[in-house]
Amino acid sequence: MQKKIIIFGSSGFIGKNLISILNKKKFKIYGTFNKQKPIFFDKIKYFKLNTLRKENFKKLPNDIDIVIHLSNKVLTSSMQKRGDKIKISDYKKSFNNILNYCNYNGVKKIIYISSSTGYPDKIKNLKEEDYFKYKPSKKSFLIGQISRLIEKNFKKYSEKLPNDTKIIILRPTAIFGRFDNFNLTSARTLPYLIKKIDRSKSFIKLPGSGQLVRNWIFASDFCALISKIILLDFKKKLSVFNVASNEYISTYNLAKKICNILNKKNFQILTESKTVENQNYRKLDTHKLKKVGLKLKTKALDFCLKETINWYKKNK
Repeated sequence: MQKKIIIFGSSGFIGKNLISILNKKKFKIYGTFNKQKPIFFDKIKYFKLNTLRKENFKKLPNDIDIVIHLSNKVLTSSMQKRGDKIKISDYKKSFNNILNYCNYNGVKKIIYISSSTGYPDKIKNLKEEDYFKYKPSKKSFLIGQISRLIEKNFKKYSEKLPNDTKIIILRPTAIFGRFDNFNLTSARTLPYLIKKIDRSKSFIKLPGSGQLVRNWIFASDFCALISKIILLDFKKKLSVFNVASNEYISTYNLAKKICNILNKKNFQILTESKTVENQNYRKLDTHKLKKVGLKLKTKALDFCLKETINWYKKNK
């Protein structure tokens, strides 16, 4: 029987990559968007939806099997430094409206893309149960707190659900790829570096020491994992998984790779500080994901960077 899937936030960065993959498979897919225009595919029906308005959900189909929740606002470190705000009350309202829709229509599986920003800095090899042990890191405190709040609400909600309804929460590390945001005032680290290096003639100045080490996931690899989760049966009512690749790289070395791909010869990579951050390396434990027979299959970082840069060049 053909599974019917609705993707909330289908016009966002991950949503576009996900639909590009799911569109090739035998699913009936619906997507929602608010302001951002989606990429239209022949097989997919889109609904313009403001998740803050409960009455808008009446126009959505009522025979959905799986909901994929991607409709979260991004708050990058540069946006936080600038003092940009997010209304937590809006997050709560949107969350409740989506879950009420799921409950009313008997949705059997809910996949939510959370964030690893909720993890504390005090632990290096982070397991899923470490998420709430200490406060989130200072660098991503606000968005980390919001991610924690939504996950706590999911836990409360799961306790009221019938046993045949499953919730899967994914906590990925930094995702990049096609359709990313390259606006310098709101971009995440990697697209910011690509655009800044491309536009600069002789040098770039990195924040901090440049020695901050992070794990990067190519968006299409992450979305391929979601397509497997759609088909997998889960025993628990609520399952939470870390998602990370095996390749870790510092901001400085990442910038060097981008310079090489962009053919920036004699280009200088400067840093704001020579002091190495106290917690410059954070690793997510992914054994829990492997225990249920899932694995993030990743392509080489250089290949993924080239793909992303080529997309950026064609669309800038």
